[in-house]
Order: sequence, then structure tokens, then C-alpha cells
Amino acid sequence: MQSREERQAWIDAKVLERGRQKAKEAQIAADALEVTKDKLWSPFASACLLHNELNISWRGDIDFFRWDRVFGFHELVAVRITGYALTELPLELATSLPLLECLSLIANALESLPENARVLLIGLLVHLTDIDVTKNQLRRLPDSICDLDRLTSLNLSNNQLQELPANFGRLVRLQKVWAEKNQLTSTPVTFGQLRSTVVNLSCNAFVHWDLALPEFNNLTTLSINFNHLKGLPATICGLPSLTSLSAANNAITLLPDAFGLLPKLRCLRLDWNHIRELPFSFRHLSSLQEIHMEHNPMVSPPLDVIYEGPSAVVAFVLKQYLAWLRMERRQIVEQLAAALSYVEAHKEQNQWTDFAAYIEPGVHRTFQGTKLEFFAVVLPAFASDILPALRPLMDAQHHPEVPKAFFERSLDDIIDALTYYDDEYSTAGLVNETARFRKCMCADAATGVRTPCALLSLGYACERNACLVRVKMVTTEEYKEMQGDTYLNSRRERLSNAMKRKCVAFINSEEGIVFFEKTAEEQGKQWMANLARAIADAKANVKAEKNRVQARKKTAAKLQTVTKKTQKHHATLRKSIAKWEADLATLADATKRTLKRDQLAKLKDRQKELEGRLEKARKELHQEDPTARKLQAKLRQLEDPSAHVDEDGDEQDGSRGDDSDDVSGEDEDEDDDDDDDSDDSDDSDDSDDSDDDDDDATSEDESDSESEQGETKSVFDALGEIPGLEPCVDWIQDATDKVNAIMAARPPKDKPYLEDVIALFHEELRHTYVREKTTRVRNKVTTEFFQMKYVLRRWMGHGHRVLFVAWRDYVRSVILTRDKTSQKQAKDEALAVQNQLAQVALGRLEAAKWERKMNYYTDEYYYQHTITGEQTALPPPFWDDVQQSTARRASSFLPPLVASSPPS
Repeated sequence: MQSREERQAWIDAKVLERGRQKAKEAQIAADALEVTKDKLWSPFASACLLHNELNISWRGDIDFFRWDRVFGFHELVAVRITGYALTELPLELATSLPLLECLSLIANALESLPENARVLLIGLLVHLTDIDVTKNQLRRLPDSICDLDRLTSLNLSNNQLQELPANFGRLVRLQKVWAEKNQLTSTPVTFGQLRSTVVNLSCNAFVHWDLALPEFNNLTTLSINFNHLKGLPATICGLPSLTSLSAANNAITLLPDAFGLLPKLRCLRLDWNHIRELPFSFRHLSSLQEIHMEHNPMVSPPLDVIYEGPSAVVAFVLKQYLAWLRMERRQIVEQLAAALSYVEAHKEQNQWTDFAAYIEPGVHRTFQGTKLEFFAVVLPAFASDILPALRPLMDAQHHPEVPKAFFERSLDDIIDALTYYDDEYSTAGLVNETARFRKCMCADAATGVRTPCALLSLGYACERNACLVRVKMVTTEEYKEMQGDTYLNSRRERLSNAMKRKCVAFINSEEGIVFFEKTAEEQGKQWMANLARAIADAKANVKAEKNRVQARKKTAAKLQTVTKKTQKHHATLRKSIAKWEADLATLADATKRTLKRDQLAKLKDRQKELEGRLEKARKELHQEDPTARKLQAKLRQLEDPSAHVDEDGDEQDGSRGDDSDDVSGEDEDEDDDDDDDSDDSDDSDDSDDSDDDDDDATSEDESDSESEQGETKSVFDALGEIPGLEPCVDWIQDATDKVNAIMAARPPKDKPYLEDVIALFHEELRHTYVREKTTRVRNKVTTEFFQMKYVLRRWMGHGHRVLFVAWRDYVRSVILTRDKTSQKQAKDEALAVQNQLAQVALGRLEAAKWERKMNYYTDEYYYQHTITGEQTALPPPFWDDVQQSTARRASSFLPPLVASSPPS
């Protein structure tokens, strides 16, 4: 039996042998695996020999890659290892691969690049141009990477980088930089020194991005999507070669004001931001071909415009800019006009007396037939002298129309506004115009010595070059109103002058001479008759007043006498009433004490009699005396000065009539003559205005008919009072008033003679005749103008210079519509008659299909349709007509009755 030691030695020997066996088997397996790896590596090795490039992608599971296999190929120019879970780079990389140009380590597990890479990479990898370390775990880059002066492409995407090296800008040959999906919050100051064409910084943590651009002139594509930017840096607008900019999914609210300084920008993506409006400089992006602004709270321009494309957006921004620019210029012009008006209102102050040499109000120029008012202003002196003196005063008063910002404007801004802001008449300012000033402050340009100008006429002391500033600019509606008023005034004057010429021609004609002499004679005689009647009426009025006063005195005396009698009678009644009341009291006591029936009856009768007397006396006491009432009424009537009393003092119910009927008859005759002549003059007026002859004749002919008058009245009910109408007085009455005024101005002792009155009438009638005719023409033109204007504004919404043409079209359309309506109405009436006749004929045909029968059980008649068998108790329509025609046809076979002739 073996000892324990021997057994243990045997076991150890077996274990050692088994270990050797396993080691041998492991070595055999390792040799086999190495052979397998060599077989797997051989294609890549062959590629390295043939192409000098190593490309391994996603072969980490078979683990045949080793750096010592690679280091033998010293002429490799590209190494691309993807998805191999590399955690570090060997230090021998640079010494073994000195010609390496491209290093791609995508989807590995690199956490950092070796810090000593400066010696290796800079010293030996001088040909390296492309580095791609996408999808690794890099947290920082070594500073030595910035010394790769030949590097042209660098891809750092999908890492955990928080910053870039401070000297990153030293990579002057770097063309493309990808750094998306990292944790970058900023770029180094030297980042702007890059000369790259493509930069991608999307999916980082940028909030504020400061970018310096000393060398960043070659950049064409910039992507900074999916960050937290609240705005783009202003320096980004200095990229002259930028063609594509993507900044989607940020928090951008505003774009830089100079954003339009990107002349080559063709693609812009700003969707999913907080932008509300685009800057005005956006109008300069003429090369823009693609724009994405979806999911922004856009106001200017709205998203509907953005969806139309870049050209629509640029056009919209340009339109908005022009509107804003016009509004700014308008504000400057209005503020300048307010400042000039303020100076003019306070020019009497001593410290401002010299300003009269630079500002002159009341300058007028005519544009399009309209007279416009200007300020003549010497702009250089206004900006250098007047504005500084004006600013503290207006600031202290807080002037509502001239804010403080106006005084910060430069002279160029003011000149620009005056030159380019305009209305329908002219620009706000007319530069290089000659104007006159009431004070001279001219000085020699070389010496600066005052050299007053020669005195001019009309109080002006200087004539110099100035800018004419409009006092008030007008809107389009105001322009239309002013043009309409100008047209109306010119037409009124033209037609009024034409009517005046015709009236003068008529007055100087033989017919006119005879007419005015006859009219003056008739009016003179009428005036004298009226004067005599007035004198007689005055005398009668004096006499009537005297009679009224006398009658009033007599009536007052009678009323006083009656009043005294009434008072005396009332006093007597009061005494009697007191006595009767005492007697009634006594009778009442006696009635209580009396027991006999016959005496009691007598007392009651006596008591009843006294009560009747008392009631009658009290009623009479409270009644008004009818005589006094009549006298009081007569007295009140006599208080009226117009009351007439005859010589006997009796009042007349009616006033004395005058002979106005004859006078009115004569006036009517004269008015008839006037109307005849007026018609002749109106006809001649229409013939004078050849342009509107057809229009006026048409409107007058249409207005003569009652139907047209009714329609016109309904159209112009809401027109209201027409402005500008002159009071039109009858020419004869006007002349009479003139003669009355002349005669009233003469001394009362001068007795008028008929010849003088006729001469005055002959003179005044001609003037009043012309005045009335011209006034009627002006009022007619004004009325038609406002009527036409009202029609246009009601149906078309605008008033313009072709009002009369529009009115002609309106009248013609009314006539055409009326004719068409009349024709249609006649056709409708004829058609209605035809329909009625057809209805009767059809009804009769239908009634002929019915027959009347008797019910033999009830002896009642009923009606039955011969075709349908329908029965009814009532006769069908037109039954009687059918029966009458049937009866006539049934009796037509009988021979006619011939009356026998009487015996001869």
C-alpha cells in the first residue's frame, strides 16, 4: 500500500502532466486561431499592399485586428476602423505610419486622444488631412490637435465634448467641421479665424453664441439646429459667402437688423422658433430660393405669405419697409411743420427776431390748379441756429407734436424726408427755390461780414435761395376733395362769367333796353304808389292810435264806475246776509220752543224762505258782473296797438285791408317776363358749355317729368344741406330794397319824384338782374356737383374729377332702366291678359266635360265628369258660360222671326 506522500506526488505529477497537456492544447488552439486570424487579416493586408488603405468595419466580434499587424505597412495613407470598440490609440502610430493622411475611428469607445499626441502627430503625421472620430466618448480634445496645419476635415459628431481647444482657429486649412450632438456651450475666440466652408454645430447646448469673424469669409454652409439660442450673433451677417443657414428648433425671437447683408444666401431654415417678424433688411436677400419658417408665431409677414415662397416674402418685407419709411418721413415732415408753426407763433419774442431772416411764412405755389401754402426755410441756419434755441423751450412745454427725438435728427434726415415724402400735389419740400424774407442776415461767404441785400418791394428785405416746406400735407381723400372743389370753383366762375356776358348782351340789346325801361317805369310807379299808401296808412295808424287811446280811457272809466256799483251792491248783500243769518238763528230757537203745530209750520216756511234768500245772495256775491267782464275784455283788446277803433270809439273786428292784390298781380307779370328771359339765358348758357351740353340737357329734360322728380327726391333725401349755396333774392325785390335804402338815406325833407325813382330803378334793376342770374347759375352748378358727388360716394365710394361724366352715365342708365322697365311692364301686362284668356278657355273646356244629373231618390242635382267619373254637388268653374254657349248653339237652328210690315 502506497504511502500518502507517494500518492500526493503521483497526483501532482498527473496534475502537472494535465496542465502541460492543456497548455499544449491551448497553444494548438491559439496557433489555429492565429492562423484563422491571419486568414481573416490577409484580405485587409492585401488591400493595404495594393491601395495603401485599411478599412475595417464592424469586425470586433472576431477580433483579428491588432495594431502590430498595421504597423508593418509604413506606406498606409488611410486608416478607417469603424465599430471595433477601440479605447485608446497606440503611441507607435505616428512612427509606424508616417504617410497617414486620413484617420477614421467611427463608433469606437475612445474617451480621449493621447496627450502626447503633440510629439507623435505633429512630429511625424505631417500629411494628416482628415480626422473622423464620430460616435465615441470623447470629452475633450488635446491642444496639440490645433497644430495639424494640413487638416482639412474634422468630424467630432456624437461625442461628449464640452469645449474646443482655445487655439482651434490655428487650423487655417480646415474646410469642414462637424461637431453636432455634443455638449458645447460656446466656441473659442479663435473660432472665427477658420477658413472653413462648412460648419455644423447642431444638437449642442448653445444659448448665447458670440462669434468673431476676422477670417470667416469662406463659410458657405452653417448649421446650428437644435440648440437653445435666443438670437443669432450680429457678426453672422458679415459672412459674404454664406449660401445656406440652418437654425431650426431653437428659441430665437429676433433676427439681427443687418440680416439682409447676406447677398448669396439661398437656403434659410428657421422653423420651430419664436420669431414674430423679419427685419426690414430681409428685402435685400434677392438670391434666396428656399425658406422654412414653419411653427413660428409670424405676424410680419404672416405664414400665408411665407408659404408662397421667398420672392413673396422679400416683396412683402420690401412693401412693409417702404410703408415704414414713408411713415418715418411723414413724422419728420409733420414735426418740422409743427416746429415752424411754433416759431411763427412766437416770433414776436425779442430773442427770436433774427429768426425772421431764416423762416418766412405765407409763401404760395400753385399745383394742379390748387394754391398751396409753404414756409420758406434756410435749412442750414434752421439746423444750426433755430433748433438748438427751440429745443429747451419745447422740451419744457412737453410739446405734443414735436417730441425730443426730433431734435436728434440730422439735417440729412430732414432733407431726405422733404425730398422723398410727397402727396398727390408735390413733395413736402421744394429745394433750391428762390424766396423773399422780411429780414436780411446775409453775409459774405469769404469774409463773413454782413452784406445786407437791397430793399425790395412789399416789405421784403432779402431774396435768397431756400427750401419751401409745405405747411400741410393732404391725404388721398383730401386731395380728391380739393380737386373736386377746384373743379367746382373753376366751373362756377366759368359759367357765371358766361351768364354775365349773356345778361350784359341782353341788357344792351334793343329788346333788353325796352324791357328794363318798362320794368323800371312800372316799379317806379308802384314804388310811388306804395309810398303814398304808406303815408296814408301812417296817418290812419296815428288816427287809429288816438281813437284807441280815447276808447281805452272811456272803457276804463266805465269799468271803474261799474266796479264801484258792484262793490256797493256787494256791501249791501253782505249786510243782508248777516241779518238773515241772525233771523235764521232766532227762528231756530223759536222752533225749538214752539209746541203748536200750526205755528211750527209757519216758522219752518219762514226758515225755508230765508235759506233761499241766503243761497241766492251768496251766489250773487260770488258771481262776476257780466258788464265788468265785457269791459275788462274790451280793455285787454284795446291794449293791443294793432286793434282798430272807429271815430265813434267802437272797436272793429278786422283790420283795414290793403290793395296787395293789384301789386301782386303786377309782380307776377314781371316774374313771368323774368322767367322767359331766364329760360333764354339758360339755353344760351348750355350752348356755351359745349362739353356738357348733352349732359345738362338730358338732366333738365329728365327732371321735368314728375316720375323723375320723385326718383330724384328719393335718391337725395339723405344728402342734407348743400354747402356753398348763395342766397338768391328776386332781382326786382332786390332792386326795390336797394332803392329803399338809397331813399332812406336821403334827408326826410327831400320829396321823392317819380323821375328820380324810375332812374334809380333803371340803374339798380340791371345790376340785380345780373346778380340773380349768375347766382342761380352758381347755385345750380353747386347743387348738381354735390348731387353727383353724393351719388358717386353712395354707389362707387369715391369722388373724382369726372363727376359730370359719371352723372351723365347715371342719368342715361336711369333712362335706360326706366324704358326697359316700361317695356317689361307692358309685356307682363299683355302676358297676364293672355294667361287670363287662356285660363278661361281651358276652364271652359274643362267645364264642357261635366254634365248635370238628377238623383231620383232625393230629387237633387249633382255634377259628374264624363271621363273620370268624379262627382260633386257644386257646379264646376265656368259652368254657366258653357251652358249659355250651349243654349245659343241649340237655338241657332230656329228660323228668325220676321216682323210683319205695316199696311201702306
